Amino acid sequence: MMDNLPQFEPLKLRPEAQPESQKLAWKPTWKCFCCHDTGMVVERLIRRIIPRYTHGRHKPMECNATRYE
Repeated sequence: MMDNLPQFEPLKLRPEAQPESQKLAWKPTWKCFCCHDTGMVVERLIRRIIPRYTHGRHKPMECNATRYE
């Protein structure tokens, strides 16, 4: 299923827009992408590998990254 995802090329910024891009960029405060430092993988990512996953009905997924901090 993950092999069927569409692939896109990143869009380049115009040269005159590049200096301003740092002001517009959003930098999250969390370090772990999959769990946002909560220790539990976010539901939208779980559904990418377990399409029929239902929150509250199925077991939550623990993040491996938080085990090694």
